[in-house]
Amino acid sequence: MRKFFAFFCVVALCFIFTAKLVAAEVTVSEIQGAMQEYINTDIDLKGGYFLINDPENAKAVQLKYEGLHEKVKYIKNVDAYYACADFRSLDGATLYDIDFWVKKHSNGELYVEKIIVHKENGKSKFSYAGYELAPLGKAAKEAGSHHAPEAHSY
Repeated sequence: MRKFFAFFCVVALCFIFTAKLVAAEVTVSEIQGAMQEYINTDIDLKGGYFLINDPENAKAVQLKYEGLHEKVKYIKNVDAYYACADFRSLDGATLYDIDFWVKKHSNGELYVEKIIVHKENGKSKFSYAGYELAPLGKAAKEAGSHHAPEAHSY
């Protein structure tokens, strides 16, 4: 009877610990929500446009927001998430694919840590070589990642 009770206690503690870990995970929709809030605030504060700094021309560029990509990834070696959003120049000639890096504060709130222009008219400005990436959502569940508490199609 004592062995059964000890086994039951161990199983119960494992279940409780696992439940706490799952509750602390970040979902795809939470990450996208943090990005959307950041984008909306920036647009509201800056006259209806999203502003980025173009380091090649050393000037601010006003952009029209087109939407978020569905795909979100976890960057293991920097403990951050990233996803892309599409923006277009005011004249409509240039499409920008901008990556938003989202992290979690110690208080549990998500925040946008970094914004990077990833592509301009489909041409990559950099790659994620050297970063250890993990998918989120449905692809992560299929790969066995623990960073995918909700299913999300890409």
